[in-house]
Amino acid sequence: WTYNEKEQSQSCGSVVFHSFDPVTVQLSLDRSNVQHEKLVLRLVRPVIEGFSVSSAGEQGEKEGEEKMEKGEKEESKGSEEPETKKRKKK
Repeated sequence: WTYNEKEQSQSCGSVVFHSFDPVTVQLSLDRSNVQHEKLVLRLVRPVIEGFSVSSAGEQGEKEGEEKMEKGEKEESKGSEEPETKKRKKK
């Protein structure tokens, strides 16, 4: 990261940020220390390799696809067992 004082810009590789440039960020709450919770900002767009993260929507789509693939594999095994067991009433 390089700061240019004359232009008041920040650059990383070929990406240059100026004041008020639109960006997409991922905002989350770090609750690892309850007494010192922190807001965490991660850059989504523009994409900077090794720094940016994928958007939550993209992550959700990937997780959904993975779950679907796992579900299809489990069905193909021929397992007849129900996923949850019902409780017997006393």
